[in-house]
Amino acid sequence: MNIVTEATQLTSPFGSIQLERLPRDTSHTLRAWDAADEYLLQYLHEHHCDCQQPLIFNDSFGALSLSLHQQQPVSINDSFVSQQALQNNQQTNTDIADSGNTRLLDSIAPLPTAPLAILKLPKNSRYFEYQLHALNHYLPAGTPVLIGAMVKYLSSSFFKLFEQYLTDTHTTLAKKKARLLIGATRGGYPAPIFEQPRLQPEIGLTLFDTPNVFAAGKLDQGSRFFLQHFPNLSDIEQAIDLGCGNGILGLNALQKNPQLQVNFVDESCHAIHSARCAAEAMSKQIPVIDRAFFQQNHCLQGFENNSVDAVLCNPPFHQQQAVGIQIARQMFRDSARVLKPGGSLYIIGNRHLGYHIELKKYFQKVHTLASDKKFVLWAAQS
Repeated sequence: MNIVTEATQLTSPFGSIQLERLPRDTSHTLRAWDAADEYLLQYLHEHHCDCQQPLIFNDSFGALSLSLHQQQPVSINDSFVSQQALQNNQQTNTDIADSGNTRLLDSIAPLPTAPLAILKLPKNSRYFEYQLHALNHYLPAGTPVLIGAMVKYLSSSFFKLFEQYLTDTHTTLAKKKARLLIGATRGGYPAPIFEQPRLQPEIGLTLFDTPNVFAAGKLDQGSRFFLQHFPNLSDIEQAIDLGCGNGILGLNALQKNPQLQVNFVDESCHAIHSARCAAEAMSKQIPVIDRAFFQQNHCLQGFENNSVDAVLCNPPFHQQQAVGIQIARQMFRDSARVLKPGGSLYIIGNRHLGYHIELKKYFQKVHTLASDKKFVLWAAQS
């Protein structure tokens, strides 16, 4: 039974809907929307109330898409978790579920023509630039673009991109620490460049940067430390690179272990595309593509119990802009379920996050493989 509270009921000029975050986590009290969502909905009701089939980008839990369901929006998201949250919340609101008005697209699909584009500001400016470029490629000049953001995330780099890619730009006054950026497409842009290859000397392989992949253009410090102390996987057959990003951990495992099969799993469509491109490029030197599998997923949802020998993981400690370990906690829980008896979860984390405390809730044995002042690499077995 779903209980409606102030923390789950979003009321806007378009009506009231019930929203919950995903993954569900009773340890935090964050709402499934913010003041920027509320500001956008108020502005849309005043200026674009009758607009049909708008494009909505980066709607984390469905606040915009479900509030505007009568406008038959198209919701574009890179996050599997966000898409699943929107679908779950749609089912919770039975009147919206019955309408079936919201169309979902992943972040790689071509954009349909639309009279209006609505964006929640993404976390990184590279992805923001890619989305603005795509709007100018797919939509005609003069199409209104409405961007909602919390003021604390609006750095100068976002403002520069906003003014570079859009015309007739202006901003609203701040309200509840949120602000709207309003402009129109310039139109006529070529298709945006999606994947950019680069050589990663630490593993001697080509990786591919996509606009929303983690640590684009560089090797993040956590993965670097993991590679320096990489576990011996020579006696196992099945592994998962969980939260794979560009796939660097799983690719390194495939390169070192010719008997190994690796399933690359990430909630980001851009990440899965990046990892697949790298595996295909790697196969020109080493035949690994038949040993590599790719799945956009919420952690290890749908994986069989006791089915793999090892899980490699460099987990996120944020969901969108919200910092927390709820995603990592789900990864630990799922890994404990899918690992065979005696199988190992190898996980890297910042020392201050204290992952070992959470790991001991799901694993009988947790020990440190390597550590320095910033990072700890743990191995956990049931």
